[in-house]
Amino acid sequence: MTRTLALLLPALLFACTGKGDDTAAGDDTSTDTDTGHVDDSVAPSVVSVDSVNCAEYQSAGESWDIALTVDDPQGATTVTDGTVTVVSAEGGDMATYLLACSNGQCFGSFRAEYDGIGCSLVGEVTLRFVVVDAEGNSSQAFGYST
Repeated sequence: MTRTLALLLPALLFACTGKGDDTAAGDDTSTDTDTGHVDDSVAPSVVSVDSVNCAEYQSAGESWDIALTVDDPQGATTVTDGTVTVVSAEGGDMATYLLACSNGQCFGSFRAEYDGIGCSLVGEVTLRFVVVDAEGNSSQAFGYST
């Protein structure tokens, strides 16, 4: 049962992705799209990257598993979702995946077969995290070297 749950968890996390694009006119978000400035008085933040693991699973192949601690001026429980972008050593975005967030924690997983980002790239890629709260406020990008 535990093994089945462990194999299903990555699929469930990405199936429940949260919000869509909230960039409609009048949207009061924390990021000024003209300058890229984030209003820290309302923006959520990544407090820590608790774990980043890449491992080989018998049925899923190579998979990256990620856990974050997040916070928000309106309370950590208001952080609803996020993204992780894998950035190559040359600085180009390789892929972006969704994170599921609840109660001040965010989790995500992606498999190497999705975009060819396998465990051999540990130490060569940077993970860039952005989290979003219930009001649509986005955090500053938080870089993490693998």
